[in-house]
Amino acid sequence: MKKRILSSLVLVMLLALFTLTNSAYAATDEFNVGEYVQFGHFNDSPIVWQVIHKDEKGNPMLFSDKVITLKAFDAPGNAYSNETRRLYGSNEWEHSTLRRWLNSRALEIEWLNNKPSLENMVNGNAYDNEAGFLSSRNFSIPERNAILPVNHSVLLADMDSMKNDGGTKTLGKTFIDPDADGYRRNVRDTVFLLSIKEFSNYIEKNEFEMMGFVTPEVMEKYEGSINIKNGSYISDYWLRSPNYSDYSSVQAVLFGEHYDDYRTSRGAWSDLCGVRPAMYIEHSKVERSTGSGSKEDPFVVTAKLSNGPRTPEFEVLLDKSFITLEKDESLEIKLKTEDPLVTLKFSSEQPTIVTVSTDGEVFAKNYGAAAINVTATKNGYLQATQKVLVYVKEPGIKVDKYIYYGRYYGEPILWQVVNIDDKGNPLLLSKHVLTLKALDTIDNWRSASPKENVWKDSTLRQWLNASGVISTWKNPSPSTENVSRGFNPYEQEIGFLSTEHFTPQESSAMVRTKLSGENTIDKMFLLSLTEVKEYLSSKEKRVYAKPTVEAVSNSTTDYYWISSSRNIRYWLRSVNILYDMDIVDADGMGFTPFGSAISNYGDVGVRPAFYLDLSKVKFESGAGYSTYPYFLEVK
Repeated sequence: MKKRILSSLVLVMLLALFTLTNSAYAATDEFNVGEYVQFGHFNDSPIVWQVIHKDEKGNPMLFSDKVITLKAFDAPGNAYSNETRRLYGSNEWEHSTLRRWLNSRALEIEWLNNKPSLENMVNGNAYDNEAGFLSSRNFSIPERNAILPVNHSVLLADMDSMKNDGGTKTLGKTFIDPDADGYRRNVRDTVFLLSIKEFSNYIEKNEFEMMGFVTPEVMEKYEGSINIKNGSYISDYWLRSPNYSDYSSVQAVLFGEHYDDYRTSRGAWSDLCGVRPAMYIEHSKVERSTGSGSKEDPFVVTAKLSNGPRTPEFEVLLDKSFITLEKDESLEIKLKTEDPLVTLKFSSEQPTIVTVSTDGEVFAKNYGAAAINVTATKNGYLQATQKVLVYVKEPGIKVDKYIYYGRYYGEPILWQVVNIDDKGNPLLLSKHVLTLKALDTIDNWRSASPKENVWKDSTLRQWLNASGVISTWKNPSPSTENVSRGFNPYEQEIGFLSTEHFTPQESSAMVRTKLSGENTIDKMFLLSLTEVKEYLSSKEKRVYAKPTVEAVSNSTTDYYWISSSRNIRYWLRSVNILYDMDIVDADGMGFTPFGSAISNYGDVGVRPAFYLDLSKVKFESGAGYSTYPYFLEVK
């Protein structure tokens, strides 16, 4: 009897122990932030990920533990209308070649814009013939079904800001404030790069490893192209957020041999920058088999087989991503490759500007910019909505339109039309501050005999209208010794109207303008206080201006407020009552946006202006918007 009771007791204890063990295992079968897991393959090697976040349903967000490959963010090429993007690629995540590769299941990818081919890659690191990251070479069908597509937001660069789905302002810091409410756009991804906010919240704040240690395969393939730090091979790696103030730079995390500051950006064309993908997996569709969850012994995650229906693998390619129309003109949006099983649904975000029929016929009703949303379904399954931008061009040239004309620091200059003269010629003012320079080397304010017309003999006027290096200056040359604090001397700099910046034909189309009050005739000039009040003050945002990235990087000024993310002060050509020079102040502190500065200050910006003879040019392309300016061809 005692033996039977003892046997029963042992059996109960074993059952209880078994139940507790299973319960404990079930409890730890959830994913915890900070754990490491192995899921999928790349280049025939397992991918190790770290759990860096969980959504509200407990689905883990995985971030690759190492840099798994080096690739360009986007391929430059002729598919872009913007010249900078033609040369250097685009910083817009939604249409980037890297996003397309990361989200493609195809063994042979059909590229939408430029191919990341050998001829388009600066270091020849092409991937146009590489199978998509989600192809069967890297992930099984059950594994792909376990990956959870996500709708999330992407910050937009200035030129793409009109595409926004939310946000309230443009951003401009080289490494954007992760909490700033910048213009953004919602996209749907299966695999993605971290945003600047995700990196801040999930990596920095959790004190997870930020360095881009590379896999052995990357080390072997790119050994001469990656850094060595503390004996380990590391690479900088992409984020998906753009550098606001230009068309091509993208935020990246960088650790080099001689620095520890990760705040940087890289040109989209940089084909030796690292890739650390991220994704969500649906925890109910996977299970952990072996491992402890440590970096050295990650959990091995396997996808559960499912006999139920699964989302069909298909993608929709439209035949165009933007359209330029004349008023009352129409054009059809359709599939790039016909598929009778795919149904498209169209809607216009701005029906007062463009309408769209049920079969995709877009009709231009009024001038302006608009967007068409295109949603695709196949066998009842919904694909993410795509957006087609539509520009309806106004005839002729109008105030507030934008034009690309000439180059400075190697970048196209964006000009805004601020006035039209009685001959119909537009007055163009550079949208941004192009450079920082002293207006003159003589301190007019402290002069024994101050001038009422500093502009006439100023070194800045001479430089703006020179076509070569100036050998003889009217006033003392703008050398380090002759400008205040030695900031931004330019005595050896080639003139603004040189062929390095404008072709002879472009210069010939500039009108020689007699400036009222100064008794000078100039092609290139600064606006006066009177002109700014007349042409710009009705729309306050046009008065202020930020410098270009190139203006900041080429400046010797060490003030923290000289930044491409901030408005800075810039010269006007008029003299005020105190005999110093009128300026537009940086942020309009006080009652007006205007102030003054001493003429030999080298930390004040320059926004050139000129009249363009329209009879000597013709419109090549573009629609006149800041995001899609006119491109002109000189006759």
